[in-house]
This record gives sequence, C-alpha cells and structure tokens, in this order.
Amino acid sequence: MVNSVTLFYHILDNLFSGKSYTFISTISVYPILGAPNRDENSELLTLEDETQEEITNETYGPLKVLCEQAVRDVFPEN
Repeated sequence: MVNSVTLFYHILDNLFSGKSYTFISTISVYPILGAPNRDENSELLTLEDETQEEITNETYGPLKVLCEQAVRDVFPEN
C-alpha cells in the first residue's frame, strides 16, 4: 500500500509537476472513535505486519496511517 502511494506520487509529479495535491485524512487512523480532545499528536493505529495490503474493517485505519506517513515522506515540508 505504501509503495502504491509513493508510486502514485511519482506519477502525479510527472503529470502535474509544480501543482498542488490534496491528501484527505480520516478519523479512522485513531484507535478510539469519538474520543474527546484528539488532535494530530494523538496515538495512531498500527499494523503488526506493515506489508499487509488487504483492506478490511480492521486494516483500513492502520493502512491509512501508513499512507499518511508515505505522503509526509514525499512532501516533508507540508
């Protein structure tokens, strides 16, 4: 999944160099939905096996965390 995000970045960069990109986050990255006072510094979900790519109800949130980390890796200034 993370490799897909990185590949997608390179495709976008080649097609739309210098343009803006929007990556949408989700509350699904947090372990307790509806918990008060959550912000960008709150605990995030994790996967035991980060090579997991099957999207299920249990893996969606942790995979989204990995995708967000991949986006930060290719756009470190944002």
